[in-house]
Amino acid sequence: QWLAQDQPAALAWWREHKTALFRGQNMEAMLPQFIMQSLAALGPDAATAFFQELEPGAQRQQAVKALLSSAVDGQARNAFLAKLESVADEADKPNLQRQLAMNLAVADLPAARSWIDKLPSAEERSELALTMTPMVLAAVDPDKGADWLMKSATPDKAMGMMMKIVSTWMAKNSTAAGDWLKKQPESPDRDAAINTYARTLSQRDPSGALKWAMAVSDPVQREQLLTESLNSFRLADRAAADQALQSLGLPEDVLKRLQSAPNP
Repeated sequence: QWLAQDQPAALAWWREHKTALFRGQNMEAMLPQFIMQSLAALGPDAATAFFQELEPGAQRQQAVKALLSSAVDGQARNAFLAKLESVADEADKPNLQRQLAMNLAVADLPAARSWIDKLPSAEERSELALTMTPMVLAAVDPDKGADWLMKSATPDKAMGMMMKIVSTWMAKNSTAAGDWLKKQPESPDRDAAINTYARTLSQRDPSGALKWAMAVSDPVQREQLLTESLNSFRLADRAAADQALQSLGLPEDVLKRLQSAPNP
């Protein structure tokens, strides 16, 4: 109420007493959150000016959360985002961006994706997309979400992104994750993701893991994964493992090497 009636006086009191207010209490992050919720109703300038007074870390993180939950109007929210981006310290900017992305995604995932897409730095877009992987894959259409994640990844982060997509998605729906993985073009990134998929799958479906190993495009990596998957299968049922190996249609030399491999 005081902020709405006399913002300068209320903030002056806050500046004078904040040290005493925080001493010995768990209010260091909470009180700025309450203030930010009130200032959000007054517009982006007031909220952003207060944000700049806060210490990096818990205070700013809670303030961002409060700001985004208060600014439910899309236009107002975008104004806040633009303002905060412009005042962020370079050292604190990555943490601020992650906080913005995560909290915005909770409130409005499409808006979070749109905001990330508009960032000028490809590296920033890639890092933030990686952070948001679990939420994107938990959305209504995880296939489109996974495609967006891959599109957001820079070439040097594409392999890690695909592996994280597969490992995260498998925990919820391994079949859907596998269907998506099958659609991806052959590449070292896909081979690495298949390794992740097959190793996870081997714990409950060793026969399926063997078949997935066959999808690796690199012959050396394929044989390595076949060996690893076969060993896991043999620990559970050697006869069934050897029978499954015979059905894969492997070249004779590869088949002989795998058959003669020592027991795990």
